[in-house]
Amino acid sequence: MKIFLKGMEFYAYHGAQKEETILGQRFLVDIEYEIENPKKDELFDTVDYTEVYNKTKNIIENFHFKLLETLTNEIALKIFEDKRIKKINVKVVKNSPPIKGILENVSAEVELKRWN
Repeated sequence: MKIFLKGMEFYAYHGAQKEETILGQRFLVDIEYEIENPKKDELFDTVDYTEVYNKTKNIIENFHFKLLETLTNEIALKIFEDKRIKKINVKVVKNSPPIKGILENVSAEVELKRWN
């Protein structure tokens, strides 16, 4: 079974440029993870997406990363600590990168999977 958390939005201060760490900016996060089908209609029998959201929020709002790649990977690794997750895909989008030019956004995406 696949679970999706789409369009999570956070305001944070990640980046290699001084302006990014002072002014901050919006980050959008999409997470998709795969688990076994729950056998019971009980929260304990699944990976609670509220916990996934809270772990993501904690990392983005309480830690600092220079690289979008490192931020994305850290989110994936933290959530993937739950052994019930078979596969996870995390995408982080920075809407206002400090680039002299015209572009909609920049993003990083990582996928982790268990081989057992």
